[in-house]
Amino acid sequence: MVKLRCLFRTVLFLMTLIMGLSWIPFGVAWADLNDGLVVHYPFDGNGNVEDRLGNSNGAYLFGNYISISGDLPNTNEPKSGFAWIKTNNPGEIIYDDNVLELSTDSSGIFQATTRGHAPHCQSDIVITDNRWHFIGATYSTHLYVDGVLVKSCGEDVGGSLSDPTLGAYHVNKSNPFSGIIDDFRIYNRVLSESEIKQLYSESDIDGEPCSVAISFSNLKPLYNVGERVVIDLVENLEINRFNRVDLWVVIKIPSGDLLYMTKLAFAPFSLNSQPFRSSLDNTQTTHRVLEFEVLPGLGGDYNFYAAYVEEGKNPMTDSFLVLHSNVAKVKVVLSNE
Repeated sequence: MVKLRCLFRTVLFLMTLIMGLSWIPFGVAWADLNDGLVVHYPFDGNGNVEDRLGNSNGAYLFGNYISISGDLPNTNEPKSGFAWIKTNNPGEIIYDDNVLELSTDSSGIFQATTRGHAPHCQSDIVITDNRWHFIGATYSTHLYVDGVLVKSCGEDVGGSLSDPTLGAYHVNKSNPFSGIIDDFRIYNRVLSESEIKQLYSESDIDGEPCSVAISFSNLKPLYNVGERVVIDLVENLEINRFNRVDLWVVIKIPSGDLLYMTKLAFAPFSLNSQPFRSSLDNTQTTHRVLEFEVLPGLGGDYNFYAAYVEEGKNPMTDSFLVLHSNVAKVKVVLSNE
């Protein structure tokens, strides 16, 4: 299974199945996230520690700062700065160029400036919990943690661009960062919320949207009459409380109708679009979804899809950006004989 850019890992094992779904494909083009990108340190292969995807030398553990060069935006110019970070040490500078600063206060709360060293725009989110977080700020001044807008502030104009530094204060290199940084980016424009969500949830392969790995396992392509079909769902989900998700499981039967798995034991399928499980954060559980014997008359092609979706959103009507995982699909054929 491909390792994906995410803070949580989910594996769906659906073992022997009768029904499946043909979910509406989300064929909307992604935004060009290279547009306006003036600084990019992906650390792919030239880092010194394992990155959040488990790739060797894919991230950088800071013991010293890095001087940044490039055509960076100045005080009153549009800008966005983002990075994946992992640390348990508060009161440190992630990046500073006397205009844009990303840092934590003495309590580990994420804060930033985008117009110089005026008072920080400060969130109430602690990011020094030794877990990966996607943090950043856009002009002027909106703070994001793990793809979510957590604070907006107005700022007075401060200093001008000076000695851009990754991992320390720009002047005397004080308050050095002692954690791990991956995929550091600066843009000369303000990223939209949808672009920020895209950055947060994008996969490591071909730019496909993905932040959770979902797969089907141990399925036969054909089931004959008399064979027993069993569907087990195994979840191993680890996310933070700001990014809870809903699990959607949808079925398209040979007639073309879509069936949505529900939470109700007495009515496990519905023609009305709805999630199978809601408001998920950290869970490790296995539960039986379906078990039955194939009877004559059930023959046909069945496609089964499953995906994690932004809490409270409907992937059948909302933008593709509500997807927080790959969309898993499997096709199974039931025989009439």
